[in-house]
Amino acid sequence: MDRILSMAVFKRVVDAGSFAGAAPHLGMSPEMVGNHVKALEAHLGVRLLNRTTRRMRVTEAGAAYHARCAQILSDIEEAEAEAGAQQVAPSGILRIAGPMTFGELHLGSAIAAYMDRHPAVKVDVFLSDRYVNLIDEGFDLAIRIGEPPDSSLISRRVASASLVLCASPDYLVRNGAPQKPADLSQHACLVYADLRSPRTWRFSDAKGHTETVQINGPFSTNNPQLLLSLAAAGHGVLLWPSFAVGAEILSGRLVPLLTQWRTRELTIWALYPHRQLLSPKVRSFVDFLVQRYGGEPEWEKWRLVSKVPGA
Repeated sequence: MDRILSMAVFKRVVDAGSFAGAAPHLGMSPEMVGNHVKALEAHLGVRLLNRTTRRMRVTEAGAAYHARCAQILSDIEEAEAEAGAQQVAPSGILRIAGPMTFGELHLGSAIAAYMDRHPAVKVDVFLSDRYVNLIDEGFDLAIRIGEPPDSSLISRRVASASLVLCASPDYLVRNGAPQKPADLSQHACLVYADLRSPRTWRFSDAKGHTETVQINGPFSTNNPQLLLSLAAAGHGVLLWPSFAVGAEILSGRLVPLLTQWRTRELTIWALYPHRQLLSPKVRSFVDFLVQRYGGEPEWEKWRLVSKVPGA
């Protein structure tokens, strides 16, 4: 007897509360329903249901098996839906929400390449550093960076990044390079005001020792591009994501500092509301991002740059 079919029959019997109640949903006679359950019990060597002429009760083993059957059948349904979706070309409007800096620097080129592959998809992008409610605001997916994402959403890791301490060569000529985190209290540090603790910077060494520094800064803003411009112009030290400063370091406009100290690692996530029956446009775009950035992203090549003396 078909094991998967028997599992589906057993699940329906438990959900309906009786063989007779399950039979119409399955298109079977109550006798055939009973035969499927008996076959399962014989195969498993355990009683799943205690039944009399008046009532039916699920055994402890039956309750546990019912839960596993429900999960297995759900996984099969999802796998079939995914396989079917692969046969449908992505199309329609794809609404994406993303953070400002990452969106400005990386999403544009990624979306252009994606649209070249899937010309039937139109893309609507909303960039903002505020929290966006995907369902209430009608977005198909969001790109988020940092902490583990909202557990009510389906999340997929796209790439990793890191926070990089850096300054311009001109600034270092005039002020010298910090030798340890504590030295930053004597430097002009540029402050990103939208963080919870914008003037608290944390570093850890190879042994796991953590140093927390309260920084002093002549300039504070909630505008990421303005901070980057000031750092490149020699006005201070910046602690900023590698996806924003990696290219600046490779070009020589910025120099990495305190590279023997670790800073916070960042994760870039793609989030979407539903796993089941995920539309081809969403699935294909998330797959595209993972393929594009999931290895070692371009922005992490800054680590190949030689350290400045004393940095």
